[in-house]
Amino acid sequence: YGGIYVQGAKHPTVVAVGPGGLAWSPDDGASWRVINNNVYWTAGSASPRAVWAMGARGRVTKLSGF
Repeated sequence: YGGIYVQGAKHPTVVAVGPGGLAWSPDDGASWRVINNNVYWTAGSASPRAVWAMGARGRVTKLSGF
């Protein structure tokens, strides 16, 4: 469904969401790390300590430490 760059991250960091789950890339999309396989629709970033992914059934997941 989409992806976002983590605002203020030290390196170009991407969080991607979709029907296959939630994943992130620490190197501008060259490699990916799967966080989970739940369905997510969108993501947002305020800082490396405040990234959210929203999905099915009201699921909200907060990620931090990028």
